[in-house]
Amino acid sequence: MVDFKSELVELVKKRNEIEGRINQVSHAMEAMARTLEDKQQQAAYIDDIRATMARIGFQDAIRAVLAFPRAAMTAMQIRDTIQTNRLMDLSVYSNPLASIYTTLRRMKNNEEVEEVEKGGEKAYRMKQRKSLLDSMDEKRRKKLFYGR
Repeated sequence: MVDFKSELVELVKKRNEIEGRINQVSHAMEAMARTLEDKQQQAAYIDDIRATMARIGFQDAIRAVLAFPRAAMTAMQIRDTIQTNRLMDLSVYSNPLASIYTTLRRMKNNEEVEEVEKGGEKAYRMKQRKSLLDSMDEKRRKKLFYGR
């Protein structure tokens, strides 16, 4: 266990160094792209850089934030956690909170998250999914596990 912990610490350190360098290079590339006179070409380069940078989308980021059992979170708390944990580069979005709300609405409609009230605001948490075992009656569970 100690060996794995040491390896994990080293890997996270390397990841952070790599992510820092990726951000430096992408920002430098965007700065260079902004010097282009042709606005369409400029936009195309910047879009390409941002597409290359995209690690995960909003759904995956929100799933990661809400994955661990904890109190429901508001969209602003979700945004802040995404930023703090560097799950996504939200600076590329003009209004990331609007995108988070839209994604949460879709996830709610797909019954992936549930909306609750927290301090007078809408908050969200992952919906508890019933396991196959939960849906079985006791007799069927015993038969499955004990063969009786």
